[in-house]
Amino acid sequence: MASSAAEARRARLSELAERLAQARAHGAEEGREIFVLVEIGEQRFLIQARDVAEIVRPVRLSPAFAAPEHILGVAAVHGRPWSILELGRFLPLPSTRADTPRTRWVLLRHPHMHVGFRVDAVLGMRFAREEDIMPPKDPALWRGVLAEGDAQLPVLKAEAVFG
Repeated sequence: MASSAAEARRARLSELAERLAQARAHGAEEGREIFVLVEIGEQRFLIQARDVAEIVRPVRLSPAFAAPEHILGVAAVHGRPWSILELGRFLPLPSTRADTPRTRWVLLRHPHMHVGFRVDAVLGMRFAREEDIMPPKDPALWRGVLAEGDAQLPVLKAEAVFG
């Protein structure tokens, strides 16, 4: 039984990797960047896919003693320690809700640090050209704003998370 569950998980991961590769190729063909749409509380925002190392389901967190309150803990993901942050505790964003099956960790790409943050949900991908991104109200936190219908989706600066 465990073997078939592992095979199903590998098949699903393979399918997701293929979909992401197709999305990257599609976006690149049209000169567009890829963004990941996430939700924390009632706030939806984007982060550039190139800033994301991986999106994972939460695993067991170990406490980070004497760490600032925005560090939820440290988790081993693929054998590496990752600090997991609650963005709403140090950035002007809401706090995440209690864990649900949709809760994910967004692990960020950085040459020297392994840092990720908790989101209530990953809602999908968006594509946009650089010229489609409007200037943000707070350039220290946001890279810009992307209009999607009546909604304004801010684009998070990954550097704001690293502080």
